[in-house]
Amino acid sequence: MFLNYLEKTQKIPKNPIRGIIELIEEPNPYKNYTEEDLKKLFQISDYETKQFFKIALYTGLRLSAMISIKKEDIEFEYGEAYKLTITKDKTTNGQRTITVHKEIKDFLTDFKNSKREYLFFNTDNKDKVQKYINPLIFNTLGERKTIHGFRKNFTIELYKATENNNLRKYIIGHSQKSDLTFTIYNLENVDFDMMQRVINKVSYPIIEEDNKQPALFL
Repeated sequence: MFLNYLEKTQKIPKNPIRGIIELIEEPNPYKNYTEEDLKKLFQISDYETKQFFKIALYTGLRLSAMISIKKEDIEFEYGEAYKLTITKDKTTNGQRTITVHKEIKDFLTDFKNSKREYLFFNTDNKDKVQKYINPLIFNTLGERKTIHGFRKNFTIELYKATENNNLRKYIIGHSQKSDLTFTIYNLENVDFDMMQRVINKVSYPIIEEDNKQPALFL
């Protein structure tokens, strides 16, 4: 910026708009969450909201996919694996079946056995959920981060859990139309037991201590 140059060359004593520019710059809303962030978020009192955060962290699902989960999408009878079918996502590859992390299995089991229609907040309305969750995150952290940030956390942990790039792409639901290897992998039978072991390696020790909570679904 020209004013920065003038300040640096001592043509002017100080850039008069430096502070203003810093104030109006918006932080990246898609940043992942730090351990300290997660610690603060999981100290809130509302159990349902904490389970929302947990499902996001242990599945990496986009918001639209997460809130559209139906009871018939959940299956708990496949060897070591507990399966979840994603029917509503951003891409064609987003429509897939993944396994359920051990940390969220009980919550999804309670939902499947309940009379409740929607998994979270009695709605599948994306805008309604965002209007509740995003301000809550800002008020808790004092920083603008979004629901998508949980997906980034999951992706980081998944890359630590396995070097199998095709499996990572499948789990995350990445669209790779030009990737022939990935397309073939998508069409073949997926080893759900192996996927279960990989997903169970995803870990957030800071929140796994807070595991015993009352049931939400009656």
